Amino acid sequence: MPKKIKGINVSVYSKKIESLKKNFSILSVDANKILNKYENISFEDTYLSKKESFISLMRLNPSMALIRYLDSKTDLWHFKDKRTNIEYAIDLVLGWLSEDIIISHLREKSIKCDLNGRDKYREFLSPKYISAQPDIKIKINERYRTLEIANDWNDYWIRSDMLDLRDNKFLKLRNEKSLFLGIAPLSSKGIFLDFSEKLDFIKRFNPAYGKSAYTLKKIRNRMNNIDISIQELLSVKYE
Repeated sequence: MPKKIKGINVSVYSKKIESLKKNFSILSVDANKILNKYENISFEDTYLSKKESFISLMRLNPSMALIRYLDSKTDLWHFKDKRTNIEYAIDLVLGWLSEDIIISHLREKSIKCDLNGRDKYREFLSPKYISAQPDIKIKINERYRTLEIANDWNDYWIRSDMLDLRDNKFLKLRNEKSLFLGIAPLSSKGIFLDFSEKLDFIKRFNPAYGKSAYTLKKIRNRMNNIDISIQELLSVKYE
């Protein structure tokens, strides 16, 4: 298999997609049910079906029409780091589907939750509309909190014993006292953090981002099986 197809690093993104599929399996969520939500819905001002676009990106086989559209929407150097436009788009879609998985799983537990912010419309936004707003609004023990979902597609957190957040994302989570659920599907592990508590993040330059970030070290001891991390989320207590 070639290492590059239409600007896609196949070895890297095949692994990410397999990791997402495992997430569907671990949390017992039907992928077709999630994808069918986007049936007969097109991206703004296009005839491109969101469902078919998501499927083609997960197969690493986007049409030329989709590639041209994504090129017009994702040439955002500040956000995509070293990724190509199409890789940045795939990462966004994988993140969206991961959020849908978590929401579906939580609703099965009768938890009230919904997408939060402009990202809920599943459009490729221009820079002025891109924010660090947490992904989900969730009601736990009679209080609404914002919930950020993060994904470790290749077990970097376990290998490095670190969790990195972009500076604007960290500051937003801290200021809003958000909840955080990190999922590492390949190892079936998760990590839960409550940003209303003191967390020992340190600010450092992150070469992967090419900019400053906030890093939490020694996280292996915080990681559990995914179902335990979700139970920690649902057991949040308030003073």
